[in-house]
Amino acid sequence: MTRWRVRTLLAVSAVGLIAVGIGCQGQGSSGPAGDAGPQGPVGPVGPAGPAGDAGPQGTPGPEGDAGPAGLEGLPGSTGDAGPAGAPGPTGDAGADGPFVIYGNGSAGPLMINNETDWSQVGSAPTGPNATFQFTDCDVDAGVTFTVPSGVTIRCNGRFNNRGTIVVNTYASGGFTYGSGSPFYGLPAESGLARSAAGNGDFGDSTIQRYGGSGGQALDALDAWMVFQPGSKAGGGGGVATMSVTNMYGASGGGSFVVLSRGSLVSSGTISANGENAFDAGGGGGGAGGVIVLASATLISNTGSLYARGGIGENGNSSVAPGGGGGGGIIHLIAPSIPDAGTIDIDGGREGTALTVSTTPRSGGGGGGALGGPGGTGGSVPSGASPSATAASGGSSGYFFLTLTDPSAFF
Repeated sequence: MTRWRVRTLLAVSAVGLIAVGIGCQGQGSSGPAGDAGPQGPVGPVGPAGPAGDAGPQGTPGPEGDAGPAGLEGLPGSTGDAGPAGAPGPTGDAGADGPFVIYGNGSAGPLMINNETDWSQVGSAPTGPNATFQFTDCDVDAGVTFTVPSGVTIRCNGRFNNRGTIVVNTYASGGFTYGSGSPFYGLPAESGLARSAAGNGDFGDSTIQRYGGSGGQALDALDAWMVFQPGSKAGGGGGVATMSVTNMYGASGGGSFVVLSRGSLVSSGTISANGENAFDAGGGGGGAGGVIVLASATLISNTGSLYARGGIGENGNSSVAPGGGGGGGIIHLIAPSIPDAGTIDIDGGREGTALTVSTTPRSGGGGGGALGGPGGTGGSVPSGASPSATAASGGSSGYFFLTLTDPSAFF
C-alpha cells in the first residue's frame, strides 16, 4: 500500500516541474498537427446490440423432396352402414330332401315276379337302373329274391314284399392252408363287431390246445346307430387250425336296407343270417347280419325277419367243437309300426364235443360277433385220448323299434 503512494507523489512532482517550465517560457503558437500515430490494437468486441425489426418475408424456396412415410395411425371409428343393395337373382332350387333319402324314382318300378339273384353277374340292374332309386317295389309271393350284402333299395313310392328276400353273407371266416409243417392261417374278419373270432390252438398232445375266443359284440348304442352298415356286417367264425389243406371258417351275415317314402309292408320273409360252420370240423359259426327297414309313413311286418348267428361245427377225433355265431341287428324305423311280426336274432348253437385221439390236434374256432358275442370254441386237454371240452353258443343280437320319421338318420 505504501509503494503505490510514493509513485503518485513522483508523478505529481514531474507534472509540476513541467508546468513550471512552461510558465517560465510563455505560450507559443501551436505547431502543425503531427502525423497520425499508428492505429492501436483492436479493442475487445462490445456487447451485442438489441435485435432489429424483422425484415420482409423472402420469396418461398423450391419444394423439397417428400420425407419418408410415417407410422400407420390407429384405425378410425367405423362409419355408418351404407344403404342395403338390391336383392340378387333367385338361385336354382335345391334337391328335395326326401328325394335324397328315398330316391327320385329314376330307375322306375322294381317288380320281382320270378327267381332273381342280383349276386350273379349280369343279373343286377345296370345303366340308369343301377342307382337303385325306384318308384314302387314289389316282390311277389312264392319268389326268392337274393341280394348281395350292402344293398340299399330306395323307393319313392311304396315297398311290398310277399316273397322271400335272402341276403348273402360277406365277412370271411378264418382260413388255414398248406399241409404238413409249416402251414399257414388267416384270422376271421370282424365285420362291424368290436373284435374278430379266434382260430383254435394247434399242436401235439403234451399240453392243452385251447379253442378260439368268440368275437366281441357291439354295445346297444353302437348297434342302434348302424343305419348304413355297408357290406361287412356280421363277423366271420374262427377255424380249427389243422394241417389239412384249405380249411375255412363260416362267413358272417350280410346287410340289407330298405328306405321307403310310402308304406313298407312285408308279409314274406327277409333273412340275413350268419353261415353255419361246414368244413372238416371245429369251425365257429358266422354272426348274424343287419336288416334296416325305414319308412316315412308306416311299417307293417306280418312276416318274419331273421338275423341269426350260424351254428358251430361239431368236433371230431382231431379237433374240439366250434362256438356258435352271435345274433345280428334288426331295426324298424317309422312314425307308425302297428305290427313288427316275427323277429329272430338268436345266436347259433355250439358244435358237439367228441373224444380226440389223434395228434396233431386243435381247439375249435370261436364264433363271429355283431349284435351278440360269439361263442368260444372247445378245447382239447393234454393226453392220449381226452374228451374235448364243450364249446359255447353265440348270444342273441339286438332288435330296435324306433317310432319316428327316419329322415334325420340317412
